[in-house]
Amino acid sequence: MFKNKLKKNLDLLAVFFISFAAFFITQLSIKYLVGNDSFLYAKLAEITGQRGFLKEFPWLNATIMRENFTGLHFLFYSLLAPLACLGNLFLAAKIGISFFFAAMNTVFYFVLKQFNLKYPLFWWLLFLAASPMFLYRMSFIKPFSLSVALLLLAFYALVKNRNLLLLIVSFLSVWLHPSFILIPAIAFLYLVIGNYCRGRSRLALFLKGVLQYAPTIIYSLAGIILGLIINPFFPNNLNIFNAYSGGPSFYSIAEWQPIDPIKIIGDAPILIILFTLFASYYFVVPLLKNNLTLIIKKENIPILFSFLIALPMLISTAMCNRFIDYYVPFMVLFVALAGEYCLENYRWFHSGNILVEPECKSTLRFRIPSGTMKLAKTTFIIFLSVVILLTAVSINNLRFASQRANNSAAETERIESAAEWFKKNTPADSIVFNTNWGDFPKLFFYNTHNYYIAGLDPKFLYQYSPEKYWFYENIIKGEICAQETCAVPESSDKMYNIIKSQFNTDYIFISETSKYLELLNILKSDKRFEKVYEKDKTEIWKLEK
Repeated sequence: MFKNKLKKNLDLLAVFFISFAAFFITQLSIKYLVGNDSFLYAKLAEITGQRGFLKEFPWLNATIMRENFTGLHFLFYSLLAPLACLGNLFLAAKIGISFFFAAMNTVFYFVLKQFNLKYPLFWWLLFLAASPMFLYRMSFIKPFSLSVALLLLAFYALVKNRNLLLLIVSFLSVWLHPSFILIPAIAFLYLVIGNYCRGRSRLALFLKGVLQYAPTIIYSLAGIILGLIINPFFPNNLNIFNAYSGGPSFYSIAEWQPIDPIKIIGDAPILIILFTLFASYYFVVPLLKNNLTLIIKKENIPILFSFLIALPMLISTAMCNRFIDYYVPFMVLFVALAGEYCLENYRWFHSGNILVEPECKSTLRFRIPSGTMKLAKTTFIIFLSVVILLTAVSINNLRFASQRANNSAAETERIESAAEWFKKNTPADSIVFNTNWGDFPKLFFYNTHNYYIAGLDPKFLYQYSPEKYWFYENIIKGEICAQETCAVPESSDKMYNIIKSQFNTDYIFISETSKYLELLNILKSDKRFEKVYEKDKTEIWKLEK
């Protein structure tokens, strides 16, 4: 029995090992790690393996994390923790993220198989070839791959009515990534789609349908509630969400930046074209031909469901680039489901159920070569050519991720050198005023000897003390005041006293001097600040005792 199951799932194992090998080779070609936050999670994995879950985080001295640390991604770095014993954090992180990437690919392939698609290998290759930016994002030592895998499993659980699986996925998502909020959202979407496709547009029938689909909503919400309560950081994990509810907006954070729609199309042109063609074919054309009436049959709900997830994710990506993690897999899933459905209903194939009225075979016509053998050979050659092309594009996408990651190597080396200086020349637990909160992950990775003012997210500093936050934001601009706008800034000669009294620090770290010229002018003009380190646009200033 085991042998039969193994034979039946050999393709899943092949997808896993091919994905792991390709991604791991790519990771080995990267000198350090991809992105700033990757350094944070690699170090957290090491510390968690040594000390267990942290309840305090003194390395962020002026934030709410100092005394009430909450690991929103603790499942992710806990899974990395056993690998940290290898002694090489870079290698451990690269093995771990390659494993998670392979797991995501295997889940995607598994979902394709569960819908009885005939060409899952082709659609999997399209998934890899679709978007260089997507693969680059998956290279971060962050829970992106596992988050995508769980959302795909939630999709499968909803469509196949696997409520226990939905409960487990919802529960684990809370431990993994804040994107868990998407699961009840898509569960509600599935409820609406299910009612529509069963002709329950009237209120009474719709409410009856709500009762039928209520278990899916209940299971998804129950999993999330359990994940929040059965949590090593409870109840602080609830308080951390409040941190995001107030204060200024921080759209300067890279992951919250919008992406130009032209850039999105340029990143994934083949996928966008296929998505547009199938969406137009299945929805727009029938609507225009049938007096704006769309008939969706029960067996084709997954196609509509994947479309209605992919489209909002695509639109959201134009407003916030982190949604690229979700629009790509669900767009490929829609293209796969819709594409194979159309192939099944072309005239030269056997007839079957139709997705919408009118039949697709009456809309698209192709000239078919005479003779079954000639058709089979032509189809095989075309299929093989496309597979080779998608494989080549996938390899090129992985190279793109590697090259882009190595572009930041110089910045990493600058911070590493400064962090080593801090370890050798400053007292343990002394506080460093880091002018760029985004430098924290690398400073923390290379130097836990010191504490720092800000990191992870500016909101954590703001929630700890709005006054300190505005002092921080204005000091790095060379101004002194505790408001968003400095109408009458304090005299620059008070900079020393403010930094000392508000932040209790003896050192100022500037990772890129060209961005802080106004602050540097003040430091140079005040003898109480002494430059003690300078290398490659990076400076460290010491405050006199």
